Amino acid sequence: MTIRQATYDDLGEIAKVHAQCFPRHLSTRIGSSNNCYLLSRFYKEFLDDSPELFVVAADDNHKIVGFCMGYYFDKSGQQSNYIRHNRPRVLTRIAWLLLKGDRLAWAKLKLRFKKPHYEILDHSIDDIQKNEKGDLLSICTLAEYRGKGYAQQMIEEYLHRMKQNGRKICLLSLSVNNNRALRFYERNGFTPYRKIGTSSITYMKRL
Repeated sequence: MTIRQATYDDLGEIAKVHAQCFPRHLSTRIGSSNNCYLLSRFYKEFLDDSPELFVVAADDNHKIVGFCMGYYFDKSGQQSNYIRHNRPRVLTRIAWLLLKGDRLAWAKLKLRFKKPHYEILDHSIDDIQKNEKGDLLSICTLAEYRGKGYAQQMIEEYLHRMKQNGRKICLLSLSVNNNRALRFYERNGFTPYRKIGTSSITYMKRL
């Protein structure tokens, strides 16, 4: 097992891991065509901005089997840059999904016109500044490699790097129904910070 910083040469494999781990996500439906080209471009934006917050897990044959990545709150324009740099391809894929009647694509489109309701559950970090916060955006491991410690080692390395770079708080958001992930984060010291509507929750961890 190897846990290391991601490189640009890894982006193709990272995109394929994403597609296998999150087959139902809209990002996968948009980005998985043409050998996961758009997914690779999406992750490139984060690697460009904060390479130290992008780690991968490789097995003994050097195959990438998982990754963990995120961003700093005061450096959070990666997703808008992704859209700006790949607008024609992204819009074409979204239009195709909408024309197909993809329910998830339509649901996400409707959400853009609905302001989410946030309920703060823990006000203890209200005074923490943007440049002291970071976000864990995604962590995943291929199904056949789960339960072997890859995710644990990745999150430990990720949080260590975030702390090294002056962050005091790490946040992450996930579905309230993702019980396996909730238990994993709670074991790693994350606690509820805010609710997002009725379906999502943000957790926090002091570093």
